[in-house]
Amino acid sequence: MTILKYLKSMIVPLGIVLVLPLLLGIINLLGVQTNKVVILIIMAIGTFISGFYLGRNSLKKGYLQGALLGIILSLILFLFSLLFKNTYTASSLIYYIIIVISSMIGASLGIQKKLD
Repeated sequence: MTILKYLKSMIVPLGIVLVLPLLLGIINLLGVQTNKVVILIIMAIGTFISGFYLGRNSLKKGYLQGALLGIILSLILFLFSLLFKNTYTASSLIYYIIIVISSMIGASLGIQKKLD
């Protein structure tokens, strides 16, 4: 049952990661550097929403649930980047840390809202 919660929570951020770069690449309204920043911001918002959803459906320790969700998402994104042979820099590590932190904050707030 717990795995099902995580899978439902991962739909939004993975959808964002798969669809948003494609749309921004096709439209090409923004420059390449601006696209990266926009994708980071939208991904952070998506993982926050997913963490919030997971926190609302968790019984306790929302920050741990959010951290686990963020780590799983980061690993999936890392495997995608291995598949496409991207280079790894400090900004990649910061990107994954932002994903974990935003999902932790979302899950913590989600469980807090549930308790209120």
